[in-house]
Amino acid sequence: MPLKSIPVQLDPNEIRHDEGRIESLWTPGETIGKFQEWTRFWIRQDAETVKREAASTLLVYVRPCVRDNQWAMNPLKKKYGGETYIELYAPLENDGKLVELLSITPSNLDAVLVWTEEDGYELDQASVETLFPDNIKIEKRGTAWVVYEKMLTREERAHQQLQDQKLAEQQKRDSRFITTEDIVTGDEIRTLPFTNVDSVTGDKIYHQLEAAHEKRDQGNQNIREAVHLCDKTGPVKGFLDLFTKEEQERLHKADKALVE
Repeated sequence: MPLKSIPVQLDPNEIRHDEGRIESLWTPGETIGKFQEWTRFWIRQDAETVKREAASTLLVYVRPCVRDNQWAMNPLKKKYGGETYIELYAPLENDGKLVELLSITPSNLDAVLVWTEEDGYELDQASVETLFPDNIKIEKRGTAWVVYEKMLTREERAHQQLQDQKLAEQQKRDSRFITTEDIVTGDEIRTLPFTNVDSVTGDKIYHQLEAAHEKRDQGNQNIREAVHLCDKTGPVKGFLDLFTKEEQERLHKADKALVE
């Protein structure tokens, strides 16, 4: 079920702000002269926790900010180089009044919150680094750890999503097989369970593929009907799950190699 708020405490003095569809969480930071650092954490509307071993994880957005009082003050300019970005408003006054802050980053930071509620499982920095080996920064926040990973470009993110999709498809195909071991050679043997085996369906599929095989040297052959029949009625239901999307597109114009 999607979350509306972050389910762990990140600071004893954190302030939560109901923004309707989500709840933002503000944590105080270092004080420099009259200036106060604040960090805003919030989640997507469809955010959900994901288990990784004994840990719970949650994707979050992070926005470091600073209270906007007398911005020309030297200590603050020295620390942040005088760069500020968009204005934000947070309920930091005792009466919940919204006060103005300035972001000190040009955009949101992507991070992962990691925590555990399981007895006997110690979630220290080393174990978090094991879960997220590609991290660029890890920091403790209250009862959780905040993990910052490499910021991907739009092209890198699209490529990663494509790779994840292909991996998921491969895992789905692999799950269809029954894997055994040859007792003589020790080689892995992968077989598919048969379902709804009957002579009528089997003969029809066989003759369709036989015809395509005989004409394999005469150009592309259509073997889609045979494959779909096998997939829908048997003898191997879900047969199409063994094909990638690219391979499925080739079925109606099967070249010689695919017919073979």
